[in-house]
Amino acid sequence: MKALRENSLGKSDATNLGEEVARDFDHADPSIRDGASLLFCGMVRCGLDIVPHLPQVLRAIRPDRAGVRYYLAQALLEAAEQRQDVGEAVSHLEACLFDEDCDNILERMVGALAAVQTHRRAWDRLESYVTHPLPNVRYWTCETLRPKDSRLDPSVAPHLLRLLVKATLDDVEFIRTAAAEFLAEWKRVAPDLTETPTGEQ
Repeated sequence: MKALRENSLGKSDATNLGEEVARDFDHADPSIRDGASLLFCGMVRCGLDIVPHLPQVLRAIRPDRAGVRYYLAQALLEAAEQRQDVGEAVSHLEACLFDEDCDNILERMVGALAAVQTHRRAWDRLESYVTHPLPNVRYWTCETLRPKDSRLDPSVAPHLLRLLVKATLDDVEFIRTAAAEFLAEWKRVAPDLTETPTGEQ
């Protein structure tokens, strides 16, 4: 852990650590599974590439505990923000990590979907969340699409704006209000965008 915190791991050490974390994701002891997801998140925060370890993690993961889902979603979000190629993993894990009852997990998973901008299935899922039956899902989707998020590439702004325009027609007032506020933010930071965007990525 000290080497991880100080980012002084060699390439072989990082590989071994990734393999160990992947094994721990499938451990019988739930506390070790919790620790594996926390360590996995720590690897991302130390700038390590988690992509080589994702196949093992995807095979081993038991997302049966909220702590595991939270830190795994956080790791994927931060890796996506670093432009690591985690689009396939985000899409693969979306169903098991999507937690409608936990805003903390929900926010991070929706954020990870938004951050893997080149993955078509991720965009399709985001679009479905704009009309999701649960209001908190619809709200966090809007929140994720606001321009304050540095992970969002301005080149995909037309697509994001199209989703926000759809959200302004929501039947829940606070969601309509939020979507309108976030559209106004986009107009301030990117005034050259059209009033009613229809562009697709």
